Amino acid sequence: SITGLGVTLTPPGAEETVSVALPGVDGKPVAWLRWTPPQPGTLLFWKMFPIMAGISFLCVVISGAAALLLRAKAAVLIEREAISFDRARIDALTGLPNRFAMREHLDILRAQSGVDCAVLAIDLVRFKLINDTVGHLGGDAFLVEFAARLRTIADETAFLARYGGDEFFVVFSASTGLEQIVAEKCRQISTLSERPILCNGVSFEVMTSKGLAFEDRRGMEQEELLRRADRAMYSAKQRETPEVVRYDKRMESEDIDHKRIERELRRALSTGEGLQMHYQPIVPASLGAAPIRYEALARWTSPELGAVAPDRFIKVA
Repeated sequence: SITGLGVTLTPPGAEETVSVALPGVDGKPVAWLRWTPPQPGTLLFWKMFPIMAGISFLCVVISGAAALLLRAKAAVLIEREAISFDRARIDALTGLPNRFAMREHLDILRAQSGVDCAVLAIDLVRFKLINDTVGHLGGDAFLVEFAARLRTIADETAFLARYGGDEFFVVFSASTGLEQIVAEKCRQISTLSERPILCNGVSFEVMTSKGLAFEDRRGMEQEELLRRADRAMYSAKQRETPEVVRYDKRMESEDIDHKRIERELRRALSTGEGLQMHYQPIVPASLGAAPIRYEALARWTSPELGAVAPDRFIKVA
């Protein structure tokens, strides 16, 4: 306690009171005046309480309204994002997945263990003739009808995509029996092509070139798988056959040879070594006539490949 000027403040924890000693004749205290001092802070608090309660309630209402508004805005943003996500992966004309969605699907399959994959590339033959005959709107109608027919074979083992233009891809996947599944799906696709498609009053036969490629090992890069399917499809187009052409060892050997020739040919063009010009004289049929002109022929001898025949390197060039 503090006894300085005769004022005593009780220790902390007890009721806060103030007392004043009343001294007697001999100077000793004979009595104490004890009272509880006023607490203006408490009175002020109770006076301000209704105002503070009102402000707090208003803040709660505003916060709740803001949370509801934010939730509604977030729902709209989520919906728009979902729509944008779908539009980025769906072909606007046919409604089929596009090349981006197909590549995502291949990535998902690659991450799964024990799943075999195959890719079928489909190209519409003489599609330019359809556009020239019935216009681009008629050509679009042809693509839409063909895509609708193709969609009938889609299931958990067949993923369809429009790669661009008049080119479509089918990604096959299964844990077992992939060869049988692909054979049946290809048969169904051939059946779908038997009926012509009517565009702007003109009937067009459905002719396609189809190239097929299987994974020869688990985890093959998707670019290589797609390249092989496209390479087989190009071979089918060259042969002008409606049958499915499968990528095989012969094509692989040709591709390897093509890459070697391209690499060495680029080197020859940069260094200027190995390439020569031979001139074939052209003479009249009469005996003893002088040449009237010469035909220039390219010949190439590579340090690594040796003499390369023109029919091999010119098509690469």
